[in-house]
Amino acid sequence: MIDRTGRAPLLLALGLLLTGCPTTGGSGSGTSGNQTPDPDPQRVDPPTRVDPPEADCPEPVVLEPTPTGEPLLAAPDLAVAVRLHDDGDLEGALAEGYAVLDGLQDLGIDSLSLRLLLGTWALEAGDGLLAEEQFEIVLGSEGTEARMLKKAMAGLSDARAVLLGPEGAALADARDAIEWGDLAEADRLLSELLFGEAEQEVIRQAEDLRGQVTERAIERADAELKRAEDILSGPGPYDLVVELLDEVKALPEGTWDRAEERRLRAWYRSLAVDQPPEGNPAQQEWDAILAAGRSKVASTDYREALALFAKLDGTPLQQTARAEARGAADVLVKEERQRAATLFVAAKKKATRDDRVAAMVQVRELLASLAAEFPDSSYAERVTRNLSVVEDELRKEGWEG
Repeated sequence: MIDRTGRAPLLLALGLLLTGCPTTGGSGSGTSGNQTPDPDPQRVDPPTRVDPPEADCPEPVVLEPTPTGEPLLAAPDLAVAVRLHDDGDLEGALAEGYAVLDGLQDLGIDSLSLRLLLGTWALEAGDGLLAEEQFEIVLGSEGTEARMLKKAMAGLSDARAVLLGPEGAALADARDAIEWGDLAEADRLLSELLFGEAEQEVIRQAEDLRGQVTERAIERADAELKRAEDILSGPGPYDLVVELLDEVKALPEGTWDRAEERRLRAWYRSLAVDQPPEGNPAQQEWDAILAAGRSKVASTDYREALALFAKLDGTPLQQTARAEARGAADVLVKEERQRAATLFVAAKKKATRDDRVAAMVQVRELLASLAAEFPDSSYAERVTRNLSVVEDELRKEGWEG
């Protein structure tokens, strides 16, 4: 533990997410601005909640007193950085912001909110490398909330556009999407290039890549239509058929058999679906559990939702709950797989062999845990393929596991 005896109050800025979010909030949260200082500086107040007023700001955080009883105050350095940014001095704002980040790291603390801010400022300054570094760190951190992950993924895409140019970034994103199996996204990116005003060499590369997308999409559509037919011919689970057919429809036009998709969907609709009996005294409780699970899904708390849906096993709502659980699990796996894809791309760009291996091992562990925990997910096969891609890359680096 760092000895902070006799030191001035630490300058901590954990309450800031993006430009416009305050560094302090609530009552008694610091001594910045025109606030009157506490008449008794030796008094130790309880932990202070910092409540940002903006809807886009992070969740409230708690600033705990130091081990010596000295309260943490909002950082004037960060306020200076924000003022420099607002005055148009991006270089000064970045320098001041990094000073705050360095101070936090000296104490063993990291602020993903601050990293998002610095990445955003770096983009404004046209520094794609600096922005890329910050967004990759946010994406690679465990336990990052979904909202922050989405901001970091969007920022990383913008950073790549700064580094490669819009057309080069689109080609690179399409290649990553193909490698990761996101064929619909790859087709979208390539279509924008082909129907835009790209240079001839870019169009040539886009056409080559689109040929790969078409070949893989035809193969996947045939496999998923066959799987749907096999499920309908057996005992189920029939609701999985809808997911498979929806995935087929999301593939590029011309790569799947529309008549076959319609035939299988009609077959699914013809199957009887069990309905919960009316008048059951426990029905209200079961309905409440189902509604609570759906609410958890809506708030992206997928694991809690899965636990609630599991409580309905053995009830008349079992089939509905299991279908909802499969959907929640699929979204969870999809989002984690997307995060793994971003981390994998970043890992391959590391400068040293040791750094590349360490980063790719992290991706491998994430994918392996998804494959083990959700073997029945509609993304399971893709996760397994992605895992093989990562392991192949690790072997190229001489990793033996």
